[in-house]
Amino acid sequence: SGDSRPYSSSSSASSDSAAESSEIRMRALAWARGEGFTKEQLTEFDHLMGMATQTHIHKHQLTAMREIDRGSFGKIFVSKLGGDCVAVKQLGTSGQSALKAKMRELLLELRVLVRITHPYVVKFHGTATDFNQSRPGRQPYVGLVFEFCERGSLHKA
Repeated sequence: SGDSRPYSSSSSASSDSAAESSEIRMRALAWARGEGFTKEQLTEFDHLMGMATQTHIHKHQLTAMREIDRGSFGKIFVSKLGGDCVAVKQLGTSGQSALKAKMRELLLELRVLVRITHPYVVKFHGTATDFNQSRPGRQPYVGLVFEFCERGSLHKA
């Protein structure tokens, strides 16, 4: 959903999606190995990436990104996804590996987000990732995409 690539049939769409998910996971695991993740961390990270690829949104689909807040997880942006206004909770990029430090927290949050749909809970659209290896030392991009709430954070109410 939201992917603008044309498909000739649903079977080709699912095989393209499976191949893309596999490619994302391979790039992510290569990055994690390069960061010195332990065997246990790699197992947990692979589980995290499995969940992220199930809800994957292409980073380039998020347009007009504008920072609106910062929190313990990272920065919050307002953006456009298709015609919808969304909030993107972007993992911080400070330190050696913000993802390594926040991996368990992110995994727990994703486990809950993918299961909850309720009119009184902010809608989770998906996970945007980028593990582009073209620039050595570059931290990956991880953003959780939610419906945008006009009135802002409950912490500031």
